[in-house]
Amino acid sequence: KLMGVDDYLIKPFDADDLLVAVQARLKRHQVMRVVADSEVESVKRKVLTILNHEFRTPLTLVVAYADMLKNGNIDNMNDSEVLMFLKEINSGADRLRRLIENFILLVELESGDVVKTYEWRKSKIIDFETILHAVHTRIFSNPRISHTCDLQIKSPLPPIEGDREYLSILIYELIDNAIKFSPEQPQIIVQAEGVDKNLVLKVIDFGRGIPENEIENIWKPFYQINREYHEDQGSGSGLTIVEGLVKLHGASIDVQSTVGERTCFTVTFPSMS
Repeated sequence: KLMGVDDYLIKPFDADDLLVAVQARLKRHQVMRVVADSEVESVKRKVLTILNHEFRTPLTLVVAYADMLKNGNIDNMNDSEVLMFLKEINSGADRLRRLIENFILLVELESGDVVKTYEWRKSKIIDFETILHAVHTRIFSNPRISHTCDLQIKSPLPPIEGDREYLSILIYELIDNAIKFSPEQPQIIVQAEGVDKNLVLKVIDFGRGIPENEIENIWKPFYQINREYHEDQGSGSGLTIVEGLVKLHGASIDVQSTVGERTCFTVTFPSMS
């Protein structure tokens, strides 16, 4: 007798019915386990690749400049040379810190612990513009960043409920993502305005764009498009964090992209009013 794997037994049933049902369910369980194991292995490989590249690069920078300071004759260096070495060490350490903090935040988003933190820290945000300016300054004051940013804010912005730190991370990751994927077109546009009592944030770049069939994948942890051709993609955690923080704030996010032309991320925060 043949039965579907989702069939259930109706009393009275005979031994053959029971045997077929049990065998079908065991087979289905085995198939699901193979698929799950395969997905876990895939994630492991991605994480190991990211750890090998993203963590090793800044760590190598820190160790190299620290060794030069330790083994070199500092007395023969002028102040500007020592300062340059220290800046490079600080740059590598800051990149490592961001990577570690992002991994921790990913775990908290996955476990739900971030919700408890948000509920405890959330408040009425009446100066979103201040948060935006602070993130803008933090990113574009870095001499390594060659991009420019056209910051367009239509004041006054409506108040929203949120967490200042998480909002800063959300904005940072969106702008950082725009910079990574527009290496040849060094202009970023960031817009903020009130629309129908909501606060709308847009981050626009004029880089390589996202293929339409890949847009649904960009939110997946560690997912990267054509990593073998583009080594500038970071850890692949930024947009996963963005999506998690958007949901945390009861907001929505939309992506419009044309390959080879532009990409626009639009986040809409509901107004408290």
